[in-house]
Amino acid sequence: MSPGLLIQDSIANVVRLLRNALRLWGRRAPDYVLIELTGSLPERAPPARPLWQRLLPFGPPPLSIEELNSALDLIAQTPRVRGVILRISLVEAVQAAAFGAALARVQNVRAAISRFRQRGKRVVVYLSQLTLPDYLAASAADEVVVPESAYVLLLGLRMQEYFLKDALAAYGIEFEYEAMAEYKTAMDRYRRSSMSETHREMLDAILDSCFEDVVAAIADGRRLSPERVRELIDQGPLTAEEARDAGLIDALLYEDELAAHLAAGKGDARIEPWPAAQRRLRLPMRRRHPRIVGVVSLEGAIRTGPSRRYPIPLPPLPFFAPVVAGSDTITQALRRAERDSRVAAVVFHVDSGGGDALASDLVWREVARLGRRKPVVAYMGNLAGSGGYYVLAAATQIVAQSATLTGSIGVLSGKPTFQGLLGKAKVQHEYLSRGRHAMLFDPALPFDEEGWSRIRALTEDIYLLFKRRVAQGRGMSDDEVERIARGRVWTGKQALERGLVDALGDFEVAVQKAKELAGLPADRYVPVVPIAAPRRLTLPQPFSEDGAWADWLAPGLVDFARGGVWAVMPWDLRLRW
Repeated sequence: MSPGLLIQDSIANVVRLLRNALRLWGRRAPDYVLIELTGSLPERAPPARPLWQRLLPFGPPPLSIEELNSALDLIAQTPRVRGVILRISLVEAVQAAAFGAALARVQNVRAAISRFRQRGKRVVVYLSQLTLPDYLAASAADEVVVPESAYVLLLGLRMQEYFLKDALAAYGIEFEYEAMAEYKTAMDRYRRSSMSETHREMLDAILDSCFEDVVAAIADGRRLSPERVRELIDQGPLTAEEARDAGLIDALLYEDELAAHLAAGKGDARIEPWPAAQRRLRLPMRRRHPRIVGVVSLEGAIRTGPSRRYPIPLPPLPFFAPVVAGSDTITQALRRAERDSRVAAVVFHVDSGGGDALASDLVWREVARLGRRKPVVAYMGNLAGSGGYYVLAAATQIVAQSATLTGSIGVLSGKPTFQGLLGKAKVQHEYLSRGRHAMLFDPALPFDEEGWSRIRALTEDIYLLFKRRVAQGRGMSDDEVERIARGRVWTGKQALERGLVDALGDFEVAVQKAKELAGLPADRYVPVVPIAAPRRLTLPQPFSEDGAWADWLAPGLVDFARGGVWAVMPWDLRLRW
């Protein structure tokens, strides 16, 4: 440790020691800390709000999973606190999850609860309503408490698809797309009247995997057999009394009765909400390591240009996304991590269903470059499929949750055509052009035979490139990649079995793997720091042994992708509860 860092840590620990003494001298710590798990429950903590926003009467932003883990870690280090009470309502989190893939988010909450219990603390969950995502998280706790009037909606999982081809055709709108390969169903909603057999096969496998996860988690948490859990789900909805008698919940109490219940006949337990309690918890002493683990996040639809977030909800249409992960922004952040000598390893957090094939390849290139200098551990959030998998294929290791949706190794290209709509509206269309294929992507005209031939050729070319990237990153042969590609979506558990990921776990697991790969000591505090793009443009650092760019970026990729080649998952692959 450098003398400067030693002095900084010594001063910080003295301050923490004094603050701990003052906290013990003042009002004692509570018996239980009440934490609200509501709202969108994002994976990472949002940036600090400016002062003017904090002064507005809108309350604090919802707790993130990162902040939940930090809060539980601090509580676990305070001997006086016996445990936590979690008030859970994950309805908004389920709705906010990209593509509806919310089961992985619930699994992250379960992982946080399990780690806290392993440190000898107690977790009590209070639920006013029992939907499947709420109960799935709660079943990891020591005790589940509900009011007597509650009802239990453990009804299982479902998926549904709407097909709009005939409805659009009635208005003269058609979608002409070439997909690679048979499981690449992202445009089926618009170009088919019913579900294909391969589409049905893929969704059935996803449902089977996710339902198996749900049943196994509840069975493990409540000490029931998987067969019994399936029976109870099939018997739903249940009343609160029926659920208690079946062993799904532990007590029927109103919230005001919790204090007496937790005191076990010895008065009332002291319960304080987290914002007030954290001012009375003991701050740990730390020996900080001079190196850090950097975190680069890619969330939303992948596009060229800068990242951006639209202020209003956008319609559920192809290529519309409220959050855009721009390749310029992400590559600049990765280059910053590469240049920063303090960064020993990088966790690349991806929560994206893909997007522009070109943008995905540009980000992949920077991950590959960074991985030659420092370990890169990719962590998949709710989903990291198609372009979302492309960008992380070169990572040193890949971590996903069991229910993360990933894979979808495939691409598509084409366009909607409005020729019929223009005719119905009596709109006359004339055009002038120079160049044989100048009108190729004009939506007023359908593809001719030669145009279709060019679309198929460019789509196949980028599909081959995508598979080559996966083969390079995962150490597979072309045939091995083809067997698990073809546009098929896998759950994280299925992807692990097929070699697309290295381990199952949450963000904390990914951080731990990054520390191990970087050789950082386990007994030292290593800061985990988000890395954003710098304000000024930076160029990539050269490698003396670097090969030609042609080895990394296939000729013609730029032209092809700008013509409309997309590496995207199905738009609304949504698990419903």
